[in-house]
Amino acid sequence: MNNIETRFFTITKSFKRILDAAMKKPVLALTILGLIVVAISIYIHDPATPIPLNNYGFKYTDIVQGVLSRIVSIDKCIRAEASISVSDWYHSKSLAMFCRGEKVVVLPYVDYKFEYPPLVALTWIASLTIARAIVKGDLTNIDVYSSFERIHYYVHAVILSISYIFVIIYSIKLLNRLGQKEKHKLILLCLSPSIILYLIYNWDIIAAMFVLLGILDFCNSRCTRSGIWLSLATLTKLYPAFLFLVFAYELFQRYLHTKNRDAMKNVVNFVLVYGLIALTPFIVLALSAPQGIIDFIRHHSEWYCENCIYQVFIQDIYSPYHKVLYYSILTVVVLIIMALRMDNPVSIARVSLAMLLFAISLSYIFSPQMLLILAPLAIIVLSGRDLLVYIIADIANFGILALFFLDSYIRSLLGLTPKFNPWTADSPVQWLAILRDTLLILLASYTVYGVYRHSHDKSSQL
Repeated sequence: MNNIETRFFTITKSFKRILDAAMKKPVLALTILGLIVVAISIYIHDPATPIPLNNYGFKYTDIVQGVLSRIVSIDKCIRAEASISVSDWYHSKSLAMFCRGEKVVVLPYVDYKFEYPPLVALTWIASLTIARAIVKGDLTNIDVYSSFERIHYYVHAVILSISYIFVIIYSIKLLNRLGQKEKHKLILLCLSPSIILYLIYNWDIIAAMFVLLGILDFCNSRCTRSGIWLSLATLTKLYPAFLFLVFAYELFQRYLHTKNRDAMKNVVNFVLVYGLIALTPFIVLALSAPQGIIDFIRHHSEWYCENCIYQVFIQDIYSPYHKVLYYSILTVVVLIIMALRMDNPVSIARVSLAMLLFAISLSYIFSPQMLLILAPLAIIVLSGRDLLVYIIADIANFGILALFFLDSYIRSLLGLTPKFNPWTADSPVQWLAILRDTLLILLASYTVYGVYRHSHDKSSQL
């Protein structure tokens, strides 16, 4: 063994020793590491800090550049105050009053178009209201607007950071509930490139927190609480609704097998509490702001193939066949997953992961931040080779935004015609997206097969 190998072995052994010591108090160790991740993600996305490595992909967020700039910008304030119609706004007068600093609360779906579910809308109301209460003056002034923009950003950053710390805590709880001893792998919650880049970016980590709580309570047969958490997850991002379908069917099957009154009570409570919490906000909005809900539905139904696997076969990203393929394939997948037995916490967690993997990776919309919805569960459930495959998918997912604004430059490096079009299949950005999608679909398929095989082997022994 030469000096380099000896040194590498020593460093590796020392790192493992430190990691083993840290995992004796996993909550404390991972929370400290998590706070470092929070600080990094907040800093790189802060509108007032320099662009990291001069790569706008590391600066961009949906919180500021993606949504705020579309709803409240200097240009839109100027137009509203001049009584000129403003795109994406139903009531331009409300925007004019808001920009001037008058006491008015502007509401998503009611005053302007909003493409995210109601729980995200609540955080949006909070951030705009708090930022406007603190920052005085007209938003047409660039200094005033910059201060407003930054406070808006930090309101969301605080909410997302708290959610992330809870994700760490509940990941540890779920890992313990599954009886796993590989606590050291939870360090990936703090080392994941995708989590670092997309944490303070969009609202997916909130959905991840509620998903973990829903699964944990379902494992503990607290069905009503599980329904509450899954409904809140759905009100943050829509994909957790598929977990509700799978869990509801599982509870109904348990009732059919036992004819037990308590089993029926679990079905009713789970479905009713989920339906009440998840549907009520949409019903209220449909009655009070029908155009807002219509535009919400239209936005999602008309969206293009964003980083989706179907562009391998249909390269027109605006083709309606992407949606046809998604809903057709997913219907079959849901029926297959519903047939799987979930008779213990491990199988519940594995089926949950498979459902989320399929629902998201097969979707015609797979924005890179969506990986955060399933990341904690994937890290908890997967191990060995499967976890390594997931890590590769995570790195590819990180690369989507990291290379997005460098598309033309990357093309030229690879000897391709330099042009900026990171949305289509001929882009290196989409090569990473296709790699990520393929790996996650394979993981989901293998997870389903593993649950089926375990269930079949167990039945054979009876």
